[in-house]
Amino acid sequence: MDPKDDFQRDEDLELLPDYEPPSRNITTFIIIGVGILILLAVVVVVFLFIRGRTIAPQTGNGDIAEITPEPPPTFYEILFQDIQEQEGKVIEIGNDLRELDIFFSYQSVNFSDVLSPAPTQAQGFGSQKAEVARARAELEIDRRVAILESLIPRIEATEKTSPIQKALYASEVESQINFLNSLKARVIDRVSFDQLSIDINVLSDNYNNFRIIASQVLIVVIADKINVSGESFTGIAIEMGQKIEELRVEKKDVLEAQKNLGNILFVLGDALAKAETAVVEVLPLTSAQGNYNSVLLSAKATVGASHKNLNIAVRDGRNLINSLMDIEAGRTQRPNFFQFFPLFSL
Repeated sequence: MDPKDDFQRDEDLELLPDYEPPSRNITTFIIIGVGILILLAVVVVVFLFIRGRTIAPQTGNGDIAEITPEPPPTFYEILFQDIQEQEGKVIEIGNDLRELDIFFSYQSVNFSDVLSPAPTQAQGFGSQKAEVARARAELEIDRRVAILESLIPRIEATEKTSPIQKALYASEVESQINFLNSLKARVIDRVSFDQLSIDINVLSDNYNNFRIIASQVLIVVIADKINVSGESFTGIAIEMGQKIEELRVEKKDVLEAQKNLGNILFVLGDALAKAETAVVEVLPLTSAQGNYNSVLLSAKATVGASHKNLNIAVRDGRNLINSLMDIEAGRTQRPNFFQFFPLFSL
């Protein structure tokens, strides 16, 4: 075959374009890869942080370093904590005194309007009055029993009252509860209005006994708390007195601090004496004494005055601790203009 023919034939063929592979968008893969790397870095950092917090650091000789314990509270911090505890006790006593005020304002249910004889011409009026009287009697008995039952655990919780006295108070309260429950059962079973009237009169006459017993127990409970608080507060005052003596030996000016401590001890002693006086006043009371109510009011006022003394001791105790801190640190109180001219501070 002639080579020219071959060349001619090649020229007649259409030339094919060069092969180009399909293009791919790698931006998405780059973003995903960077995100994975960031996530791995975060995981590693978190792991190392947690591991460093859970494993104690090593010292140079390979021993595990010990965690430095918190320093123990200072003498004054302990005193402030003790004073704060006393303040909580004083607040609790104040709540008991408010409860005592509420009890003294307690009024028995009135039966005078239902105990008068029913008019004979009014049919069925007597039975209606009997039902009203019965309902009032049950209400009054339930109120008294609820008050008395709440006193039993409070008697048991006293700390300075002797076991014999506790048993005596509890016996009196339980006896009164049993009497009232028995009276309630009779009131419920009564059919005759005349018989019901007799039981209601018994309930009314019993109010004096109930008031005396409940008042005695409440005042004894409050006085017991005052004794507990006063005794522990006296221990705090003794500690402050020892600190004052230490500062005096160090040639510090503690004259004013000694005076303030003396005032605290005085009001504490007065608080304890008043609490004891109140208990002595109410213990021999009986319903046969015509002036029993005035004696109860006097004892109530006495424990109230004792509570005020405890408040004063808490306030002065805080001030004395601050004064001792200033004395020990060498800080002196600067003269106040109003100390010299108190009228201008009004």
